[in-house]
Amino acid sequence: MRILRDRHGALVITPHDGLPPDEPEVDAAVLDVAGGHLTWSVLAADAPVAVLDDPEAAQSWIWALYGEEIAVAAAEAPDSTADYAPVLPELAGTAARLAYAHWAARWWPASTIDAIPPLDETLLNAEIAELTEECELLFADTEAETTHVAAPALEGPTAYALAAGPATGPDPGIPIARGTTGTDWRRCPPGLIDASEQAVSWQVSRLAARTVVAVTAVPAPGLPSTVPAHLWPHATVTGAPEEIALRLREDAWIGDSALPGATGPDITVEVHLPGLAPPVAAADRDLRGRVRAFAHARLDGIRAGTLAEPLRAESAAAETETDY
Repeated sequence: MRILRDRHGALVITPHDGLPPDEPEVDAAVLDVAGGHLTWSVLAADAPVAVLDDPEAAQSWIWALYGEEIAVAAAEAPDSTADYAPVLPELAGTAARLAYAHWAARWWPASTIDAIPPLDETLLNAEIAELTEECELLFADTEAETTHVAAPALEGPTAYALAAGPATGPDPGIPIARGTTGTDWRRCPPGLIDASEQAVSWQVSRLAARTVVAVTAVPAPGLPSTVPAHLWPHATVTGAPEEIALRLREDAWIGDSALPGATGPDITVEVHLPGLAPPVAAADRDLRGRVRAFAHARLDGIRAGTLAEPLRAESAAAETETDY
């Protein structure tokens, strides 16, 4: 393991050659602990990366998760290397499981289109509470939290079908261009928009003397029929004079806007929740694909009986996947 400092002066313990990114990607399971935070990639089996802004407070658990040699190096010899040998490997495993459960609460790619059922929030929260108690050593007097946007309070599941496409009213006009895309998961809370790369569709049409763009987004599975207005997603469209507020109508989020007459067919559509700041780095579509493949593999492993110790919410989801 490498012990070094990042550009902010925080102490970093990492199995990798470089420093961790300032902004974790969607595969990052993050756990706030005493003195800093731990990060695992759900797509890899690496040891966690620790970023410590208070190394003294973190000394209460570094030895348990990384070993005494790393604990000494973190206290006395930054910019060094040391052997990874957890003193309490069971705690290390439980901490990784807790971080994964928090990750699943935020990033599990629930999708009607891609046949990935949502995770039961009650089961997931109960297991998080149990794992938090088992990891008490990591938190000292701090609360166990994760560095992600909280999920909206969306309860009362209902069934949704795949939206057929943008709707512009009785007269759709003459289509000029159309397309499909996904959303940047970092810009939408969980449970709002289907996680598929085909969840958002758009169509530009000539209607009378106007050019109109219509946007449709497939709701996340289990979305209730009534959603508070502050959780309505918006669409940013190239050339549109302002963001389009999408409204929930039966089985789809929909919205439309007039466009300048000179708007060409090469437009982009981004759906997001207002108030969530744009990420520093562009979204990695390939990474989202690997996260979906990861979710499918876990569900397949549960059904085949080959996945060791899945979350209870994952087991329940695997049993209901035939409905998606």
